Amino acid sequence: MKKLLLLPVFLFVFIAFTTAQSRVDKVLPVIEKRSAGINSATGWIQDNNGKWVSHRNLIATESDPVPDFIKSNRENFEWFHSAKVTYQGKTYYLFYYPRISGEYKYPAIEQDWYTFPEVPFLVYDQANYESLKKAVLAKQSGDIRFTTNIVPAMPPRTADASSILPDIATAIDSHSEFTKAKTFLINIQKDNGKDVVRFTLFKEDGLPELWFTYFEVPYEDFLKIFVD
Repeated sequence: MKKLLLLPVFLFVFIAFTTAQSRVDKVLPVIEKRSAGINSATGWIQDNNGKWVSHRNLIATESDPVPDFIKSNRENFEWFHSAKVTYQGKTYYLFYYPRISGEYKYPAIEQDWYTFPEVPFLVYDQANYESLKKAVLAKQSGDIRFTTNIVPAMPPRTADASSILPDIATAIDSHSEFTKAKTFLINIQKDNGKDVVRFTLFKEDGLPELWFTYFEVPYEDFLKIFVD
């Protein structure tokens, strides 16, 4: 009788064990379409003497050529694109760019700075993306702020932007109201009679405005950031 009573217990343990051992591939986002993107922008910064300094795809007060060990500690990008992404039956929009970054090997004593490639990104849901595009197409006055908490804990360290799909899935799956949000800040204005767009790369909300440091592109070039 005792053996008969133990039999269902053994069966339950066996089934649970075999179920736990099953291997299921992680479902990854699918990139449906990429934008043409921004491949060149002028980075502007006003130095301590009040002089404006500019570089291509870089914000730095140093003169050209700026070495990588300095560039890695400044805002920079190789290109800046967006993509339409589907994941778990929903549509998202990815904004991402590869850059050179860096850090100290021994941060406590600030020794041995080294550089590495990484790909920061933000993810917006469809409603937020459409609101952003609508504001830009309407040439909304003042600062256009779009904030999201679908962000990576740390930007993926890679030179291959196509390899960040697992990081995108993790950012979508793990985001919550407690995730530190980041903002894409945009301002459309006239410069010498032409429409231009000034923007920052992804910032924690509340950081400095577009006054003394920003990237700038012609309005028509900025529209290439949108995927559809």
